[in-house]
Amino acid sequence: MASGSQWFYVVGSERKGPLTADQMAALQSAGVIDEATLVWTDGMAGWAPLSDTPLHAGPNFPPVPGASPYAGAGAETIYDPPVSGFGEAISTCFRKYVTFSGRANRPEFWWFTLFGVLGGIAASIVDAAIFRSADYGPLNGLFSLAMLLPSLAVSIRRLHDTDRRGWWVLLHFIPLVGTIILIIWFCGRGTPGRNRFG
Repeated sequence: MASGSQWFYVVGSERKGPLTADQMAALQSAGVIDEATLVWTDGMAGWAPLSDTPLHAGPNFPPVPGASPYAGAGAETIYDPPVSGFGEAISTCFRKYVTFSGRANRPEFWWFTLFGVLGGIAASIVDAAIFRSADYGPLNGLFSLAMLLPSLAVSIRRLHDTDRRGWWVLLHFIPLVGTIILIIWFCGRGTPGRNRFG
């Protein structure tokens, strides 16, 4: 494990980080974290106890048999693991259909956006094949309606991830300039560690 990797850990209901692997080893030596502490770094599917990660391979991180993956005093219910895949993004955004609080990382937002574009194209093709009219597309209309709230919700959560208020989503109403600003923000990195939105 490269010592420059960025790691996060949870103590109680608070997420700490980013830290290097060497800093994590120092915290374990000082008794601040142990093998049951929930940790995460890029490339992990979700939060996991330190004993289930490559960090335990060093002399300061012996594995603990039977360590609980939920040994974070309920922290796993406060912080959702970062979304990284297409299917995971779709299920997360539909599960959080009208959840406007919390944060959404870049993969969650962009995978769901891609799903919306591909779904709209597919619905338009089916409409054209069935109804043979460029003006009448009920399937595309229904799909767009179903996507409205989850798309708005994930956009607001993506703004939260960059430590911006969700009201900035109203920039969409400023032709061209507002949309360009939002795209730049949506492409930006989220705040490392906690911010005021989670």
